[in-house]
Amino acid sequence: MLGFQKFFQQFKVPKIWFNARYHPQVNPTKRVKRVLVTAISSYILDNQRVWDENLPEIAQALRLAKHDFTQVSPAYLVFGRHVPVSEDFYTSDTFAVKNNLFWTKDMSLLPEMYDEVKKRLHIAYKTSAKQYNLRKRPLRFSLADTV
Repeated sequence: MLGFQKFFQQFKVPKIWFNARYHPQVNPTKRVKRVLVTAISSYILDNQRVWDENLPEIAQALRLAKHDFTQVSPAYLVFGRHVPVSEDFYTSDTFAVKNNLFWTKDMSLLPEMYDEVKKRLHIAYKTSAKQYNLRKRPLRFSLADTV
């Protein structure tokens, strides 16, 4: 028997409630690790010794992948524009003054995009909470209940 179970028995705690926060599927660190392992394994193919050579491509793929709920990539939310896949996109006039209006227009849309992302993430949170709480009933205590 584990030490914490003995502790609860000693104080006559009838049931131990485990928090979902410590479950690997809802732990954000474990979730990110799972995504990284999947991405790295898709790049290494036969030779596992060269996995680190593909890190820039893997990082770029993760930055450009659309999020299921936000429907935009993290790169778009951070930089305010769609990041090109290769450096061939940039030409000598890409950063010319005439193109400033194009970039400024994209940047002016960011506050609206952030609000939209907040709404979508809130909806995702509600959906996840609804799914999680299907089998969870609220505890109700009355006066003089033994807790």
